[in-house]
Amino acid sequence: MSYQLALFLAGFIYIVTPGPVFLAIISLVSKRGKAFGFKFVSGAIFGCMMWLVLTCASIIEADKLPHVLFTALAVLCAGYLFYLGAKMIMSSVKEKKDLVFNKPFRDGLMLASLNPKSYPVMASVFTGVSIQYSELMTWSQFWEVFVFGVLGFASGYSFMVMMADIKPIKTFYVRHIRYASIVFGLVFWGFAISLLYGVF
Repeated sequence: MSYQLALFLAGFIYIVTPGPVFLAIISLVSKRGKAFGFKFVSGAIFGCMMWLVLTCASIIEADKLPHVLFTALAVLCAGYLFYLGAKMIMSSVKEKKDLVFNKPFRDGLMLASLNPKSYPVMASVFTGVSIQYSELMTWSQFWEVFVFGVLGFASGYSFMVMMADIKPIKTFYVRHIRYASIVFGLVFWGFAISLLYGVF
């Protein structure tokens, strides 16, 4: 396998690994369609780019980045997930469909930037590539890693939006939207608690 393909697959695998953004895409596309979903992921991909830069820095610079940086990010991520979970549960109780995500680009950017799976999952998949192709993880090769990783992100998001638009998935979600919102909200809280437990 070429390193370009390995980087592309690493980006793709990172995106399709279930997490808060995965749940949000299912919810959005089922309720509002593919166009709204693509607006959401167009913001989310910038959050992925930020995490990719941090991941590359942590791999290249080893332990030079301060641990407190990632602790602070973890607390911020957990707080945002508690907030989103509460909004999703409130939306089911008040039956307000637009309560949670009503500005798709901004909300996609925020959720991807504060996604608790971001650093551990991205570090895992891209470290796996760096072990196979160690010459890539230098600053001189950074842009190549970045470009193929982002292509993988874009493909993964496109795949997820298209899958969420499949009729049986949309029909099931819309039919059970109130219960799904409660379950998704509780799952968001679960991610937040798990993240804080891992940090402290």
